[in-house]
Amino acid sequence: MLKTDGTGVATWVTPLSIGLTSGTSGGVGAGGTSGTSGGNGTSGTSGNTGAGGTSGTSGGIGAGGTSGTNGVNGTSGTSGNTGAGGTSGTSGGIGAGGTSGTAGTSGSGTSGSSGKSGSGDRTYTWTIANPSTGDVLGPRINSTLTLTNCYTYTMSATNVVFNIYYGVVGSTSTLLTSDLTGTTTESSTTIFNTSTISSGSWIVLHVISVSGTPGQLVVSLCGT
Repeated sequence: MLKTDGTGVATWVTPLSIGLTSGTSGGVGAGGTSGTSGGNGTSGTSGNTGAGGTSGTSGGIGAGGTSGTNGVNGTSGTSGNTGAGGTSGTSGGIGAGGTSGTAGTSGSGTSGSSGKSGSGDRTYTWTIANPSTGDVLGPRINSTLTLTNCYTYTMSATNVVFNIYYGVVGSTSTLLTSDLTGTTTESSTTIFNTSTISSGSWIVLHVISVSGTPGQLVVSLCGT
């Protein structure tokens, strides 16, 4: 049976068997007041994180497959035959020639009289008023001149001494072998340093000296 002590704690006690008639069992005693619950214990420290495992080795790349064999080229077809050339057309005939016109009548005319033959003389003259020393330009010879003589005279006393140059511009030579003197009496010479003057040459009168007051000087160079 249960036995309660002064603290309220129930203890089970086995009754002694005395051979008495058992009385009616007493009711169950009221339960004792529950004790105060114990406080929660402090949580334990978390364990350290375990070291990571080593990564596994990557698998190797698989070997590529073998390329297939190229197919055989097809046989080329046979070229077609060249077609036959067309026949050339017939050439056209040459047209008939036109009729020739009638020839005109020949005219008749009287021949003119022949002209008189020229003498062939050629003369180049300088006429100088109040001559002074220096050069006096003359004409250009258009065709070869064969020299014959040179004439001169003055209007008044006393005299003029001169010579003649010939050649191209910038390069001339003396024509008379000796200087010629012009006075009131005609004088001349036929002696030259050359027998001809070439076509394209110029002639120049070169006055060397003047004495007195000759007034005018005339010089004529002659040839054919």
